[in-house]
Amino acid sequence: MFIHHKDALRTEIGDIWKTELNRPESIDWYNSNLPSMHVIGNLPFNIASPLIIKYLRDMSYRRGVWQYGRVPLTLTFQLEVAKRICSPIACDTRSRISIMAQYISEPQMVFQISGSCFVPRPQVDVGVVRFVPRKVPLVNTSFEVLEKVCRQVFHYRQKYMEKGLKTLYPPELEDELADELLKKCRIDPTTTSIRLGIEQFADLAEGYNQQCLRHPGLFLYDYTNKHHTLEKLAKEQNALPPPSPVFHPPSRGSEGDEWSLKNFIIQ
Repeated sequence: MFIHHKDALRTEIGDIWKTELNRPESIDWYNSNLPSMHVIGNLPFNIASPLIIKYLRDMSYRRGVWQYGRVPLTLTFQLEVAKRICSPIACDTRSRISIMAQYISEPQMVFQISGSCFVPRPQVDVGVVRFVPRKVPLVNTSFEVLEKVCRQVFHYRQKYMEKGLKTLYPPELEDELADELLKKCRIDPTTTSIRLGIEQFADLAEGYNQQCLRHPGLFLYDYTNKHHTLEKLAKEQNALPPPSPVFHPPSRGSEGDEWSLKNFIIQ
């Protein structure tokens, strides 16, 4: 056993494994079998959300722990947060974290723990969630682009999603670009964010990414700071959105392999 007494938010577990466990540099991500490694954590509630966002971002780039393959996570959360992570479409608990977790992994509520099992006892119950990384993400943009779209669309959860979507753009462009994106994605502007599926968020993120490439500085735009114009933001170093990670599955042709061409042919 190796004990590392450090800040979980600033510790790269993948680096610990590399130095202490002498693991191979990489494992086939598309292998049906999960690697014999697992991250398990009883998280303090005050770092649970930022920590899972960090893990999901690393998972999307296959870095850190995920340089070793589709390493699963089993983590504790405040029960309300656990329900948000696993929330299905059209559910009141659906939120930004639902989309971010489900597009890159398959989260499942394993069981619940009563608050009475902890000392000192918290005021809430606990949910244990297991995350298994997907072989192929459900959204073809960078983590940062999807996160920004989800954050703004869910900003006004009880209002039409169009209202949240418009906060992605400066006032002089919000009507034009929001209308363009909604028409391209064939989304009703009067629906609410909780009724959008991951496929629709994928379309929104990919469409918004194209708009950001067309309008340098748009990705950096923050609606809470009206003084930052696109002209100024376009001169910043990160004026364009991060590129989507590209990972090529190995070419295989075995009879039962899911990447075989004939599995994509409609019978």
